[in-house]
Amino acid sequence: MNRAEVVAKLTQSEMSADEVFSAIRSTAYFFQNPESDSIEALDVIIRLIDRRPDFENQLKGAGEMIDAIAREAGLFPYVEGTGTWHDELAVELMKAPGLDGIVFHIEQAVVFQKLVRGQSLILSAPTSFGKSLLIDALIAHQNPSVVVAVVPTIALLDEFRRRMMKRFPTYQIVSHTTEEYSSGSVIFVGTQERLLERHDIPSVDLFIIDEFYKLDLERNDQRSLALNAILAKH
Repeated sequence: MNRAEVVAKLTQSEMSADEVFSAIRSTAYFFQNPESDSIEALDVIIRLIDRRPDFENQLKGAGEMIDAIAREAGLFPYVEGTGTWHDELAVELMKAPGLDGIVFHIEQAVVFQKLVRGQSLILSAPTSFGKSLLIDALIAHQNPSVVVAVVPTIALLDEFRRRMMKRFPTYQIVSHTTEEYSSGSVIFVGTQERLLERHDIPSVDLFIIDEFYKLDLERNDQRSLALNAILAKH
C-alpha cells in the first residue's frame, strides 16, 4: 500500500470501527515497510494522530494503538501518556530538562545528548524541528555563565531576546551595543555586526549561530565576512 492509499483511508469522513482499525493498521504497516520514504511515513502518522479524537469515538482502544505507533516513530510529544506504562515511561524519559514538561521527539533527543556531551554541531533541519527548544533546554540543563547567540536579523534578535527574558529571568540579556555588562550570568544576542562591536564579552560557554550556512564565503554575501570574524573571535 502506497502513501496515497493510506492517506485516503485516514481522510474518510464517516468510518466504522473496522475501517478505523484498518486505517490504523495500514499506517503501522506503511511506517514499518523498509521501502517507505521516512518523511512520507511520518506524514501519515501525523495525519493519523490528527484523527485521534474521531477514531477514539469509533473504536475503543484506538488511542492506545495510535500512541504505540507515535512512540515507535519517535514522536513522543504526541503520545498522550495515559495508556500503557510503556507510553508513560517513554514520555517521561523524553522530557526536556528544566522546561516544565516539554517533551522531545527522538531526533531532538539525539541532538541534545550530543550537545550535553560537549560536541559542536552543525544542525540542518526544517523550521518545525524545534531548534530553539534545544537551545533553551541546553541553557536550562547546564546553566552556562556566558552565552553568545548570533542571529541574522533585528526581528529574530527581538524574538530571541523576548524568549530568553521570559524563560531565563536570572540572566542578563544584552542585545544592544549601548548596554553595559559587568559580571554574572549573561546572554549576548545580536547580529554579527553588533556583536563584533562589543569588547566586553568574556570567555564563552555556549556559542550559537543561526543560519550557519551564511558562513560560506562563496555566497557573495556581505555578512559572511562579519560572521566568520565573530566565529573566529569566540
